[in-house]
Amino acid sequence: MTYLAGGISLRLTLVGREDLGILKSEGLAGLRRKRLLRISNEALAQGAVLCYDDLCCLLVSSLSTLKRDVSIIEEAGISVPLKGRRMRPAAQAGMVTDA
Repeated sequence: MTYLAGGISLRLTLVGREDLGILKSEGLAGLRRKRLLRISNEALAQGAVLCYDDLCCLLVSSLSTLKRDVSIIEEAGISVPLKGRRMRPAAQAGMVTDA
């Protein structure tokens, strides 16, 4: 999918081949968190950083849900690159790991 974020055209993977397996093993919330991390990292790799508004539109989720998801991901020690937030050192160095 091509998405326009802050005037930059991005190619993001909203539905990945592994998503069905993730849905079966981790449920809908787990799938949403994997997608959130995937598209945030894909945007970062293309020189853009998404904001919560972008994620709300792309993932069709509420702001409160996404903030909760980001907190859960970061509690697991994984940085989520988002505009307006401080990234952990691993994310700044481009060494973002997958949840």
